[in-house]
Amino acid sequence: VSLRLFRQGLKPDLIAKERGLTLNTIQGHLSRYIPTGEVHIEDLIDHERMIAIGKVIKKLAVSSDLPLSALNISVVKGLCPDEVTYEEIRLTMSQMQR
Repeated sequence: VSLRLFRQGLKPDLIAKERGLTLNTIQGHLSRYIPTGEVHIEDLIDHERMIAIGKVIKKLAVSSDLPLSALNISVVKGLCPDEVTYEEIRLTMSQMQR
């Protein structure tokens, strides 16, 4: 449903309002379609913010010698500025795994 509404041109915040769900929930629904290319991450998160989060993720992956899929999102969150949300980290990780 979220993807259908998104394809109809609704922004994630309006989809959340229409469906009675949180923005994070809608972003989670739509993030499933980033790896397939049906949704572009820039539709869900600011490009510069994604780049900044991606740098933190890459640095952690290199220093811990772990693949992205094995990184603990709470550890990533702890290394990011407070205003970065878990969902933004998930979105960035989805894009990086694409």
